[in-house]
Amino acid sequence: MVSLYIEKDMCCGCSACKSICPQKAITMEPDENGFLFPHINTKLCVGCKLCNKVCAFQNHIHMDKRPLATFAALNKNKKVLEYSSSGGVFSALATIVINCGGIVFGCTMKQNQEIEHVYITNIDDLYKLQGSKYVQSDIKDTYSAAKEYLNKGRIVLYTGTPCQIDGLKYFLGKDYENLITADIICHGVPSPTFFKGYYHYLDSKINASIKEFKFRSKKSDGANCVGNIKYIKRGKVYSKDLRYTLDFYYNYFMYGVIARDSCFKCPYASSNRPSDFTMGDYWGIEEVHPEINTT
Repeated sequence: MVSLYIEKDMCCGCSACKSICPQKAITMEPDENGFLFPHINTKLCVGCKLCNKVCAFQNHIHMDKRPLATFAALNKNKKVLEYSSSGGVFSALATIVINCGGIVFGCTMKQNQEIEHVYITNIDDLYKLQGSKYVQSDIKDTYSAAKEYLNKGRIVLYTGTPCQIDGLKYFLGKDYENLITADIICHGVPSPTFFKGYYHYLDSKINASIKEFKFRSKKSDGANCVGNIKYIKRGKVYSKDLRYTLDFYYNYFMYGVIARDSCFKCPYASSNRPSDFTMGDYWGIEEVHPEINTT
């Protein structure tokens, strides 16, 4: 009998085990809190244990990369900057890769509020991957898709949380010169199910359908205003700010109440990272560099 984890804090939900299984015996199923965990179909499993070998969270982790340099960067494209949560570094990397004929993988929120990884090949689709999402993303089949493109010689930029990047590297099993990885300084990942419940709660609270949801909005007035929603009511467009001091989802997120169990023992919360690039917000940049306008 193959065992993938004993306690829930031993699984980060990266889906590498599911992606590597040659028998398709592993599926990612939500637990009672909505977090995805691998489930093994014992009728299909042949006991090859490839799933155990690619578990980056329990095996030796790619933690041999220390930062060579740190930069504060700001995208010069004002439109791109507007739709970015912070300085627009991801968009700059993605634009270079796409202009070179490459593929960009990242996280998006679909119309049904599903948070998952997808890939794009066109600059016009960049908006789908822009902006923070304070929910754990479902990797789906993007590890396999990335490997296929890499083997074809295409440049691939894969972005995600550090555990997702390490999961990809274990799944690939070797280094690729045409692979670029970028992780985020992660605050922990909330449950997709919890987020969907919160989203529908907002719908009912405003008695209207949300037309646009931003986890981070630059048009909000002040540092305490985290997110923003837009909705139509009686033919008029309304905007509502979501402040972490007043909104229960953001409050729970900021204080780690709704984070996955593995996030509380995350080995990637250090200066050693598995990726080529690590991206994060420069909180307080206005105090150090008041000449920089991040909006």
